[in-house]
Amino acid sequence: MNRSPATKDRIKVHRPSQHSAVSTAPVHPRLSRPGRRPKKPIIPTLLRFIDGFLPLPSYGTFDAEMHRRGRLLVASCFGFFVIALFFGIQMSQVDQYPLTSVLIMFSGCGLSIANLILFRWTGSTTAPGALLCIEALAIQSFQAFHDMGLNDPVLLWMLVIPWLAAFLVSPFSGFIFGGLVALIAGAFFALDLSGYVFPNFTEQAYSLFYFLELSTLGLFLGFLGWLYEGQTLKNLREAHHKLAIAHTDLQKSNRRTEQILESITDGFFSLDHDGCFTDLNPQAEFFLEEPRSALLGRDAREYFSGDVGQEIRGRLRSAAKERIPVDFETFYEPLNRWFKVHVYPFAEGLSVYFNDITERKNYERGLIEAKEEAEQLAQLKSTLLANMSHEIRTPLTSIIGFAGILAQEATGNHQEFASLIGQNGQRLMDTLNSVLDLAQLERGALQYNPIYVDVADETAQIVQLLKPLADDRSLYLRTECVTEDVMAAVDKSLLNRVLNNLIGNAIKFTNEGGIVVTVSGCETRVSVAVSDTGIGISKEFMPHLFDEFRQESTGLARAYEGSGLGLAISRRLVQTMGGHIEVESEKNVGATFTVHFPRTVAAQPSEDD
Repeated sequence: MNRSPATKDRIKVHRPSQHSAVSTAPVHPRLSRPGRRPKKPIIPTLLRFIDGFLPLPSYGTFDAEMHRRGRLLVASCFGFFVIALFFGIQMSQVDQYPLTSVLIMFSGCGLSIANLILFRWTGSTTAPGALLCIEALAIQSFQAFHDMGLNDPVLLWMLVIPWLAAFLVSPFSGFIFGGLVALIAGAFFALDLSGYVFPNFTEQAYSLFYFLELSTLGLFLGFLGWLYEGQTLKNLREAHHKLAIAHTDLQKSNRRTEQILESITDGFFSLDHDGCFTDLNPQAEFFLEEPRSALLGRDAREYFSGDVGQEIRGRLRSAAKERIPVDFETFYEPLNRWFKVHVYPFAEGLSVYFNDITERKNYERGLIEAKEEAEQLAQLKSTLLANMSHEIRTPLTSIIGFAGILAQEATGNHQEFASLIGQNGQRLMDTLNSVLDLAQLERGALQYNPIYVDVADETAQIVQLLKPLADDRSLYLRTECVTEDVMAAVDKSLLNRVLNNLIGNAIKFTNEGGIVVTVSGCETRVSVAVSDTGIGISKEFMPHLFDEFRQESTGLARAYEGSGLGLAISRRLVQTMGGHIEVESEKNVGATFTVHFPRTVAAQPSEDD
């Protein structure tokens, strides 16, 4: 037998769990006998029987009210079926009733079953309930008209019709059928007054029929009332049980929320639409230095008062008005703290999360002060180097000059000593020039005058100047130009210093083989590649190649002279001219330094062009 989903929800069979405790209640000896099954309760069996006639699940699902109406309709249809069948049989056994009255009673049985079929087909109590009320009124009116009129006991059943119409169809239909009952009673009363003579078939058994009508009517109404109120009370008990569960779940949820708020390290408080504190966690109490009892219900504008709280009040007001999250950092002078604040609007007001960032702010301030101090020291260093340029270069130039004169005029060991003085003086001059160049670059005082230059010609001149150094070390040094047009907008002096550094380094770090300088160009740039067969650069040192005062070989084991500034200065010079430098190297195989210069810059070209 099919049942609706609502029916299945309400007919529950409780089976003990495997893990539940064994009941210690006494067992009736008759129920404990083997082979004897306990009797099923009558009322649940009756309800299951009634539920079996509810619509199939395919016609939709029932809510509690629809379930109750469906049960009332099924019980009413079966009640009318049984009552009509009972009185039809009784009337057929009494010879004084005409066959028409008996057939009408039996037809009521068929109509009751038809209403059940209609109910299962439509899935609604409205149409079959209305038809049931109409059929009952028609049968009762017919029997009363053909028997005793207004005095006929069958008219007592009309009292059930408005009640059924109200619950099965709609509350308003109860008034309609109540009016029909009054209208039918008025019609019979009018017939009595007019002198119409009713057949009075039941006159001889008048008391018996009143007894049967009243008793069956009372039983029928009592059963329907029990069915309706029983289902209502059951629904109320279920609702109360669900409400208790929901209340318990709500308490658990509130407790979890409190635990979450207490566990977060950020301070939290919430404000209502009037700007008053509605909740806060212990961290907020610590940050705000006020107990929870003193803050709840208090106006936040009162707490964040005066000029010191103006920014906080403005941010909170903006978040509440525009309904958008707001993030900001603020220093709150009364607490001597910096706070990072996040404000989130919600339906009941604002949620505010904040944490103390005073330590971070102090650290940042220390970094800023250290940076400013470092910049001042760097500026002081650059100024010192620039100011000392004349004081160091002037005597050093004199030393180099006089050492050259002595080397020309002296003989023997004196000539060698003078030559060493000149070489070491020049070495010191080169180091000083590199340091001063770096100072100028750091101060931004380097003069940059770009003109259009034939890079191949400039490269050839530098190679020609440095060729004697390569010849002294038995190295080849040559240039190659693979592109005809190698004009670029560069500073001629800076270009010469870059090429001098790169080619000079290649000669210094090459023991065998030689150096090839290749000039090439494309649509947007001109490139100069200096390739050597020297000692190369290790992968570990490559990230530090352009660092100031850094060399791969250091300390007492250093094999090559130098200040470690040549490549650092060269890269800065190239960047000043709008270019960049690339390096490819393999240890003990060689290295290739490639410099790329732009063909044009936003500057006036030379007059030669």
